Amino acid sequence: MKKSPLNVFVGQARVGAIARSDVHVDTYLFGYRTGCSAENAVSLTMPIRVDPYDAMAGLLPIFEMNLPEGALKERLRAQFAKAIPEFDDLDLLQIVGAAQIGRLRYSPREDLDLRYRLDIAVHAQGLVGAHAGRIEAIPGSRATAGLHPQDHRQK
Repeated sequence: MKKSPLNVFVGQARVGAIARSDVHVDTYLFGYRTGCSAENAVSLTMPIRVDPYDAMAGLLPIFEMNLPEGALKERLRAQFAKAIPEFDDLDLLQIVGAAQIGRLRYSPREDLDLRYRLDIAVHAQGLVGAHAGRIEAIPGSRATAGLHPQDHRQK
């Protein structure tokens, strides 16, 4: 089953999409939309251009840093891998993408609806019936991009 691309937003502006390559397995492509302005580049190292950026064996670093880490990542992966065929990092980014704290957000929709919920993501993947019922709320699942917890205890 071919999976849909994931739209990338800078603020409220849809700037491009991440898709899986039709030619190479485990290759992701990011392409900017036609007419995207330079101020909406996703990264200083990824200026606006016509040709797509590609990454093999994982997302491009600017998108990978928006994935949850540690126990949350493993819990989400374990829970959704049962329900979503060939679950990968792009699926994970779709699940947490609209709730990002930071400059970039992600949605399978062409508009960034911050009310986009997990149940919509589940139905977008064609998951209904028994599999959809397995999805449970995960506390603390709001993604935080580019922030690292620090130890603020008195020494």
